[in-house]
Amino acid sequence: MKRIFEFSSNAVSPPTLSKVLQLLILEFVPDKLPSFNDKLLMIEEAWWYYIDVYRLLYPELPRLEFIDFVKQIAFCVPTQSLLQNELNTTSPDILLSDFNNFKSTIPCYGAILMDEDLQHVLAVQAFRTTRWGFPKGKMKIKEDPVVCAVREVEEEIGFNVLPFLVKENPIEIIMGKKKVTYFFCHHIPLTTPFHPKTRMEIHKIAWLDIDDITREVIAKNPDFNFFNQLMINAMLTFVARQKGIEPKLLVLDTPCNSSYFSENSFGMEYFSKLYTNAFKTGSLHR
Repeated sequence: MKRIFEFSSNAVSPPTLSKVLQLLILEFVPDKLPSFNDKLLMIEEAWWYYIDVYRLLYPELPRLEFIDFVKQIAFCVPTQSLLQNELNTTSPDILLSDFNNFKSTIPCYGAILMDEDLQHVLAVQAFRTTRWGFPKGKMKIKEDPVVCAVREVEEEIGFNVLPFLVKENPIEIIMGKKKVTYFFCHHIPLTTPFHPKTRMEIHKIAWLDIDDITREVIAKNPDFNFFNQLMINAMLTFVARQKGIEPKLLVLDTPCNSSYFSENSFGMEYFSKLYTNAFKTGSLHR
């Protein structure tokens, strides 16, 4: 959990961009990192915090794309001369391309949350897409896999899955150069409230019936192309183990429409209230 950078809400003017960037670098970017791309990864985390927190509290601060955020840090933060050197010798497009390639190799960890009847799984939908998936995120340097999964899931849905997490027999998927691992978490009540802690990452959260997911996959619904036969059968196998029965693996079935799930949308109104209250109480964090 990141600490709060205190700025007086009664100040005559908002904090300067330079001051904010210096504080973010101090908090998020360690002095010693294995590589330049590792530094960019930490700066990216600071950038998300800048978007999630500072620009909401201080709309006067400029909207910055990631590469512009990096340029501003190189210009405003004296300790980041390495950034300036890289920007002077390498084009921004190449820097971003190398960085994205680097991120594509970082292992990801997440969780498959299941209800008390082991019939529903919790799915998330990011902004700017209609595809459903499971909450997950990139591992930090030397981070324990379970710690990573718990941290990322809590950021995306605002819920601590550690008491429900099963460490044994996770699902492991290879996506290009990246390994993605999901731990099962079960017996979570359907009435559990979920609220993402990041502002522009998760758009919708919903409990989906496993049988309905199966039918949507068979129907080749593009909103469900994250799921596949291997993943569904792994979920069905886990359920069967918990119930002590033989698994009924994926078989062809009649397609159905995708109107079966209940969903919650999270917009600016919710986050405005969240961060306003958090700022007043001093409990703001990402």
